[in-house]
Amino acid sequence: MKLLFQKLPDMTLVADESVDFGIVKLLRTENFSVLSISEKHSGITDFEVLEIAVKNDALLITEDKDFGELAFRLKYKHKGILFNPFKRSSKKRTNKNCV
Repeated sequence: MKLLFQKLPDMTLVADESVDFGIVKLLRTENFSVLSISEKHSGITDFEVLEIAVKNDALLITEDKDFGELAFRLKYKHKGILFNPFKRSSKKRTNKNCV
């Protein structure tokens, strides 16, 4: 089954470590530029993840609610945060329904 995406020009995404790697792979097959924190920067702080997203002018994809705290309550700079509310225990369902 071919998924249809309407891609924004030159959109870069940063996938936090909490994001299932199947989602990263799926986005890449659809020609999205995805920087995966688990591939290159595993174990860094949430603030460092936000810094990488800002530096790359990228939308952050995460399943970690702590980013809401950083971005909205503490007013840390960001270019956008897409929060995936599915729990880790439901990853198979997440991969089928998320995108």
